Amino acid sequence: MASKMKTFSGVIRKYIFLCLGCTLLMYTVILNFYLFHGTRLAASFELDVFARQYERTLAQNKDAALPRAFNIITYDRYETLPEVVRKHVSQAELEVGDLYDLDLDDIHDDDQKRLGLLYLILPYELNDGRTIYMVQNFSDFDDESIFLEEWDQLSFFSIPIAIIFLVLFVIVVFMLGRRLANPSQALARWAEELNSNNLEQPIPDFKFKELNNVAKELHGALSRNEEFVVREREFLRQASHELRTPVTVIRGNIELLSKHDLSNSQHRVVNRITRASKSMRQLIETLLWLGREVSPDMSQEEVYYPELLNDVLEELTYFTEMQNVECKVTVENTDIISVSKTPLYIVISNLLRNAFQHTPKGHVGIQLIDNILTVENHLDVKAGQSKKELGQGVGVNLVKRICTRCGWSCEMVPLEDGGMRAVFTINEEKENKL
Repeated sequence: MASKMKTFSGVIRKYIFLCLGCTLLMYTVILNFYLFHGTRLAASFELDVFARQYERTLAQNKDAALPRAFNIITYDRYETLPEVVRKHVSQAELEVGDLYDLDLDDIHDDDQKRLGLLYLILPYELNDGRTIYMVQNFSDFDDESIFLEEWDQLSFFSIPIAIIFLVLFVIVVFMLGRRLANPSQALARWAEELNSNNLEQPIPDFKFKELNNVAKELHGALSRNEEFVVREREFLRQASHELRTPVTVIRGNIELLSKHDLSNSQHRVVNRITRASKSMRQLIETLLWLGREVSPDMSQEEVYYPELLNDVLEELTYFTEMQNVECKVTVENTDIISVSKTPLYIVISNLLRNAFQHTPKGHVGIQLIDNILTVENHLDVKAGQSKKELGQGVGVNLVKRICTRCGWSCEMVPLEDGGMRAVFTINEEKENKL
């Protein structure tokens, strides 16, 4: 199962969300830590200031009473602390200058009722060596407590505020990822639309130096490829005439030689030249046809398949005349087809020529059934003689290229005796779309 292809924009958003999410998480943890620590520092500072103020008052008036405020009470001895405090905190745990907090929210009294109390205790040592205990308490049941009221309001509004910040965070991540990914998407669209027709247009600016470098490389590669295609097209235009001319001259001189009285050995030489010129002409036509960007011979026409096959066989009769090769042709259920005649002729000619050329001794079977052409060559291998595959030849490679271009199919299957079976099928629906 193929893995899902990642997109640049998706990766950008993912990493931005991950980085900002980690930052938000760290900020939340640090904020909570410093909020709690800051609250303790504020309470400790308040109690410490309250104690130092009492110490200054005591220096002026030795009979000054212990200070107390709305929820702050001062005790001059450990034994005078509230019983609930002494019950859960020993005197050894209370060190001078250190704030001690006692949360009784989860502690129950004798009646198993929740006490809901919070005690902040700061031991403070006076100049005369005595230790006083500054105690600040908060109660959940104290409806008149401004501190708890403000705390409850802060807790109530913290949830919607957190949701708002989370939504804003997601929106910012999406917009930032989109802003960073848009140039890469623009580059992808530009690369898809880039072709030989718009190479002269200036390269767009994709905002980032790296993306602009990629665009320049793509443009340069396509420009070099287009220059190569232009050179090849020009070469084919010139070769179309230069290659055909000598072959035509050779064939003309062969016809002139055939009109003279020749000996048997001279006839054999002329026949070899004739076969070579035909093969050369066919190869040139095939290469030139494949080299054209748009072939003029791709138009559809009605072709009687068996007749075209017979024309190719007649042109290749010299293979069977000069070699120890038998040829058997079977034609069944074949009718007129709508096809490009030139490439079809080239394919059939190359398949048959390849079969004959690679059969020094044996037989070639040709079947045309239901418009499917099967060509196979069987080699005569004597007992004890090793089997040797003679290869496919350049003709088969040309056939595969033509089939790819026309939307046809040609399957090659090696045989046990070293021969080859080729099954050629014309897909008229695919060809009509080309």
